[in-house]
Amino acid sequence: METWFVYALLSTVFTGVGVFMHKIAVERGYTPTVMTVVGDFVIILFAFIALIFTGSGENHWMLGLLFGSATGLIYVVSMLMRMESLKHIDTAIFFPLYKTISPLIALVVGILFFNEWFTKLEALGIMLGIVVPLLLIHKSEHARQGNLHKGLVFLTVTAFLTIASQAMAKHGTSLFDNIFIFIIMSTTFSMLGGIAIHMFKSKKSNIINTDFKNMKIIMLATCAGTMQFASYSLVMFAYKTGSLAIVYTINSFYILIPIILSIIIYQEHWNARKAFAIGLSIVALAFLH
Repeated sequence: METWFVYALLSTVFTGVGVFMHKIAVERGYTPTVMTVVGDFVIILFAFIALIFTGSGENHWMLGLLFGSATGLIYVVSMLMRMESLKHIDTAIFFPLYKTISPLIALVVGILFFNEWFTKLEALGIMLGIVVPLLLIHKSEHARQGNLHKGLVFLTVTAFLTIASQAMAKHGTSLFDNIFIFIIMSTTFSMLGGIAIHMFKSKKSNIINTDFKNMKIIMLATCAGTMQFASYSLVMFAYKTGSLAIVYTINSFYILIPIILSIIIYQEHWNARKAFAIGLSIVALAFLH
């Protein structure tokens, strides 16, 4: 088993658990901005600690800063587009379609910009990875959407921006010997962008509100940030030697983890379609290995 594959697989697990923590926050009515800003701060803190113990190495600072800042800012804009999309379509539609469109874009970007080529089994694994999320959509969802067309437009823009940030992150692995420097740069700009958006939307000059003083929210956000740091670090290590399309496709399977945890903890609906999607994901991972 190749190292990059192990990193990608572990990153998927940490991403899924982190996303589930955000679901817990939503269930409890916590402010999303708190989860995001505190989570970003935790990522930066852990990355600094890791950097101290691992050393900086040889780095291309100017290009690295350019790509790092662009990665963070594009990520923030993609989150804005995601929120706009979710105003018009349900998460049950958004996430499966998002995790179908974005790996497809990653495949094209990988071929065009990183000269990636795949074996027949790897190509089959990627195709399965693109198809699996569609199994999570039921035809009854269509009637419940507020504005399906507008939601899909924002969803597509979100997918393009996400892959743009992922492509920059992959290129960032070639600019820094130590990927923690890139993580600090990109997450710092992401956090600053999140704070600016919060201040603009709340029309307040002070980001500190009652939610930022709630220890339960802070603790949950810290745990989520820890998961995100592990996920970000591992996916960056995977990008060093693994292809953009394959690593991102593997990571896209994280959407199954919140589903499984929600079924176990919140007793959410379980059916044969979801079970088949999980089984097909395992088959896809075997092809991508």
